Formats: sequence, structure tokens, C-alpha cells
Amino acid sequence: MASGTSMLAELLLTQGAKNVSEADVEAVAEALGLPPDYFALQKEAVYSAFLADLVADANIAVGEISELQQLRKALSLGWPTIGAKHLERGVALARGSPAEALRDSDPAQYARVRKLLFLTDTLLASGPRPVVRPPPRTKPASKLGGLLGALQNRTSVETLVGRTIRAIRRELDPAGARGLPVQWVTVDDLFASLSLSREEGRALCRETALPFYTRALQVAIGRMSNSTGTQLERVRNALQLDLSDTTETHRDAFISIVQRIAASGRLDQDDRDMLSMIGDTLALRERETRPIVEAATQPIYQAAVGLALARALAEPAAQALQLELWSELGTRQQELTLAAETADALLGAEVGARVRPLLEQLTEALEQRDDRRALASGKELLSFANAAARFVWASKPEKVAAADDVAGLARSFLHGGAVQAGAQETVDKLLTAAARMTGALSATDVAQLAELIGVPADAAAAKAAAEATAQLRQVLDAACASGDAAAFEAADSVEASLGLPQPLCAKARLDAFYERLSNAAEDVRLDEDGLETLTALVRSLRLDRMQLQMLNEETENSTEELIARVRKDMLNSPARDNEAIKRVDKMKDILLGRRDLV
Repeated sequence: MASGTSMLAELLLTQGAKNVSEADVEAVAEALGLPPDYFALQKEAVYSAFLADLVADANIAVGEISELQQLRKALSLGWPTIGAKHLERGVALARGSPAEALRDSDPAQYARVRKLLFLTDTLLASGPRPVVRPPPRTKPASKLGGLLGALQNRTSVETLVGRTIRAIRRELDPAGARGLPVQWVTVDDLFASLSLSREEGRALCRETALPFYTRALQVAIGRMSNSTGTQLERVRNALQLDLSDTTETHRDAFISIVQRIAASGRLDQDDRDMLSMIGDTLALRERETRPIVEAATQPIYQAAVGLALARALAEPAAQALQLELWSELGTRQQELTLAAETADALLGAEVGARVRPLLEQLTEALEQRDDRRALASGKELLSFANAAARFVWASKPEKVAAADDVAGLARSFLHGGAVQAGAQETVDKLLTAAARMTGALSATDVAQLAELIGVPADAAAAKAAAEATAQLRQVLDAACASGDAAAFEAADSVEASLGLPQPLCAKARLDAFYERLSNAAEDVRLDEDGLETLTALVRSLRLDRMQLQMLNEETENSTEELIARVRKDMLNSPARDNEAIKRVDKMKDILLGRRDLV
């Protein structure tokens, strides 16, 4: 009789678990003449051995889930038995240690435990929900059977006494014994045996399932059709994943698709329509997909602007070349389907990126009273500004009114016509230096430099711009304090009604964010929730990556230090939450301008 186990094992080895049928298994029992109860125990032993061998290798293959499903069916094992066997294997793997303790002490064993959790979660999910039915009321076969039944109702079947009573009842009253409730084992029981809460166990299962979902997602996107969304839903159900569990995976897949398309240097309307369909299939909203598309297309256009500006600066007097360059930029803008205001903002960012270091050189030379270097820096700045103004004027006279309209360039792309903090002091030093270097700078030169530094010639306009900026800032501060979406919508309406130049609006939003960031830095209790609030403000204030990168640099990495402090506290916490630490790392990349926010 003992050969039943070995024959079943040989059957699995030769045919594979997926190819063994119930008929094959029953043929073994018939060939050996094994009693059903005894053969049932041998089938359970074979399943236990197969499961042990499966989880001995921590690497997971997709086919292993279907192997277990087919084996359970072939061996005619009930779901309570399957749950019990998985629970036994979990206890054996843990060897009395909590799962989290194995993470550090025995990573290889911890990986096996994770695999078992995943297989159990997905396998039991394919079965029926455990329902305990009360035993049917049957007339006992004897008075003794009735007395034992009454005692049975007051005794747990899991105790030695309970099991003994049940065995006696089976002999005296087979029908009554069959009506006893079945003890189901769920994946939650397995979590508990490993000292894991349901939330911790589910997190481990999700972490294991997501790579399989990612691969299925890649295949599904490659064969995109109207049924792709339904197919992905089936995969999520099979892997016990909610839609919310896969949002980040969907987002990463969408980013990859956009980047592949944008690598060609164009992203036309047909491409955008296709991306819209893909976004809908992946359950990503337009406000989530739009920043991703912009993040892929805007650098392409900004690089084109940089090249065009460099060529225009090399030949500032070649008007035909400038018109040719603007024609090329117009084509590129159309290929990328960029809005006019977006293209203008990218042009302004490129102009600002080139002006900023020249202004810093001039300011530093003036502070050090190095007149000769200040003169050289001022002339270099003026040379660039005049060439840039001539280039912009060739296509956008509404922003730069004349070929030498340096003031228009500064107001449109640098400071919006508002007096900048500390700018007047710098201009005063410039005037003093100009007086010492008689004839070195003309009055026009000094006026243009003052515009570039941030002291507009039109004081009334500057005052009005400053007042409007203060009004916008007040509304933005109120919106940041409330965090309410309606408050930010109201701030957007105020911004539009004020008609301020884009640089001023962008600066007001960044200043409002910086104040909240400074307040957070002073809060010793700052945690993940506080960082989530700051991350949400990035979206609400429409801050871009360049602004956040510049803010971190100008504040000597204060943002990075702030996040490092929160992360260190989380790492040192007794209740360490690795999922929360991963979320903080993602927020860090957003707040430092390393990735876009969705």
C-alpha cells in the first residue's frame, strides 16, 4: 500500500502537474487496490511534497499557479485541505520566527515565505468563499450517538477529545459525522501564523504580484484592442490586485510609451489621440496623462529653441536666418502639438537660463568693486540681450516691440515688469561704477542693464505689477492654507483676471510654495503626511521640474535635507513601514524636480 505515494510522485514527474488528470490518479488507486481513506491521505502527502518542492526555489514562474490549480483538481482535494497544507508549509518555513524577522536574518528563507504567501493568495482566491454550514439535524443511530453528538457540540473538533468523539461518531452514525462543519483555512490564517497583519500580508502579496502584472501589461499594450481593459481586469483579479494597486505600474507604462513616441522628435495629433485611448484603457485621467506628455515633448522643443537661439546669436544681423529658424521652430511646435503659451514659456525658460549666469557675474563683480570685470560682464550681458531681443522680435513683436527692445525682453521673459528684491541696490552700484569708468557705458546701456537686473524704467507700471503680484500672492497663500481644489481654481481665476506676465505669476506660485516648505522645515514632527501635503501643492500650484530644481539649488539643498530627515526618522522607527519609505522616495524625486507629478 505504501507504493501509492511513490506512484503518484512518478506520475507527476513524468507527465507534469498540468497534464495529470483525475482519471490518471484514480487509475493508481485501482491498480493498487487502495482503500479510499488511505489513498486520500497519500494524495494529501503528495500535494504537500509538491508544494514544499515548489517553494524551495524562491523564484516564481507564472505557470506554478496553474500547476497547483490542476494538481488540486487531479488529486480531488477540497479547499479546506489545500488551505491546511499551505498553512503547514508556512509554519515549517518560518520555523517559529515572524516573517519580518526573516527579512534580515535569513533573506533566502524570507523569499520562500513570500512566494508561499503569493501562491496561497492567488490559489485560494480561485476557489469558493469559505462558508461554514451547521450540521443537518439527523436522528442519531443510537442513544449513545445522541449523547456523543450533544457532547460534540460543546467540544472543539480540533482538540484530542473532539477528534476522538468525532471518530466514534463516524463508526456509530456515519451520516451525522458527515454533517459536521468543515474547518476552513484562509490566507489570513497564513498571515497570522507568520505574525503578519492582514495589511502587511497583503502588501507582500501585492509586491510579489506586481512584476507579473507588469509583464502581462506590456503584452496587452503591444496587442492593444477594445478588449484590453477587460483582459487587464481579469489579470488583476487572478493576481488579487485592485486597480489602485496598479496605478503606478500603469503610469510607468504610459511614460514608457510616450517616451518611445517622443524619441522620434515629434508627437502629432494622431499620436495624442492614441495616447488618450491608452490612458483611458489604463484608467489614467487626463490631468494625470497631460503632465507626462508635456514632460516628454517640452524638452524636445526647448532643446530646439536652444539650438535656434545659439545660431541666431552667432549671426545676430542675419534677418533671413532668424526667419528660417522661426519657421523651423513653428514646424517643431506643430509636430509636438504644443500650445502657443507653452512654446512661449519654454522660450522664456531658455532665455532666462542664459541670462541668469551673466547677471550673477555682473552682480558679483559690482559687489567686489571690480570695475573692469563688471564692465566686461555688463557688455557681455547686453550683447546677449540685444541679440536675443532681435531674434524674438522677428516673430513675436507683441512681446518685444523692436529689434533693440531689451526692456520688452526682460519684462516678457525675466521678471514681468516688477521690481526685483535687491535689484535697486545692484543698479546703484552699477551707476557708481559707471561714474568711475567715464564713457565706458552709455546711458542707454545703463538703462537696459537696469531693466535686465530688475528695475523697470516705468515706475508706475512696476508699482502696479508689484501690487497685482501681492494680490495674487495673498490668494495663493489662502489656497495653500486650505488645500481645497476650489480655492486653487479661484486663484487661477484671479491670476487670469490680473493679466500679469507669466514670469511674475510663476514666481508668485513658487514663493507661495517656498513659504510652506520653510514652515515644514521648522516642524520637528514632519512626517509622510506632511510631505504628501507639499507634493500635492506642487500639482495645485502647477510648479514644473525646472522651478523645483532651481529652488533646491538656491536654498542650498534645503528640500533634500528636509526629506532626508523624515526618511531617517522612518528608518529608525520601531514600526518601520517599507511601503511608506518607498512612497517618500517617490515624493523626494518629485519635490527635487527629478520626476513629474501625477
